[in-house]
Amino acid sequence: ALRESERRYQIMAESSPVGIFRCDRNSRCRYVNRRWREITGLTTTEAATDGWLLAVHPDELDNVKRHWQLAVAEGQVFRIECRFRRPRGVTTWVFVQAEPVYDVHKQLSGYIGSVTDISDRKRTEEEIRRIAYYDALTKLPNRAFFLEQLGRNIASAKRTGRRSALLFC
Repeated sequence: ALRESERRYQIMAESSPVGIFRCDRNSRCRYVNRRWREITGLTTTEAATDGWLLAVHPDELDNVKRHWQLAVAEGQVFRIECRFRRPRGVTTWVFVQAEPVYDVHKQLSGYIGSVTDISDRKRTEEEIRRIAYYDALTKLPNRAFFLEQLGRNIASAKRTGRRSALLFC
């Protein structure tokens, strides 16, 4: 019965549309499914040796590491949106979430998690932002963009106690 249960789990994990991984506290993966390998561009060996953080885009690596270390230190759930950079330079937006796993002594032994490709959603969000804040013909920022930036500038000036100026021609 245990072997049959394990076989069903393996089939389910391998056919999942999201990347599934199990890793230790140091982000080294002990299991990754086929979809996880497709999303990250890493091999099973690379994931086991260097960990899943190897897939994170260099511009976001420090932030992701900081969040990961905080989650591990506190034994908390890990959730983050970030970019992965595949070996050929292709960038993919992903949502990573992982639940802590504890051993029989109630010590954190690692995480089980998933990686979901959210690139399409990010492209849609950017398109909506472009439509909302830029003129379709000239591609210049519009009034909504100006008002949002002005609001941010005023809020920043209030928060820091600095002065701000607006020149209207």
